[in-house]
Amino acid sequence: MCPVRFWVLNVRLTEIEKARGLDFKDKETLQAIDKHVGQRLRDLRRHHALSQQKLGNHLGISFQQVQKYENGTNRIGASRLYAISKTFRVSLNYFFRNL
Repeated sequence: MCPVRFWVLNVRLTEIEKARGLDFKDKETLQAIDKHVGQRLRDLRRHHALSQQKLGNHLGISFQQVQKYENGTNRIGASRLYAISKTFRVSLNYFFRNL
């Protein structure tokens, strides 16, 4: 990516952050987003009547890891979030609604 494009992208993201009142460099903001995404995962899992164990087995992770995702203790990586969205047949936007 050329420096000019990066600068434009960076300025645009900063404008979006200010408009939404978010500071993505702030640890508390990031933790709040992680908790929100985790809560959405928990709601989705419960809606489909799946245990943490069954979801973990399907994703190839432990139920403890699912629990940490749901509590917002651990951040869900992009590839894992994509796999979860495909598992439940929801868009990635589902996890970020109402932020």
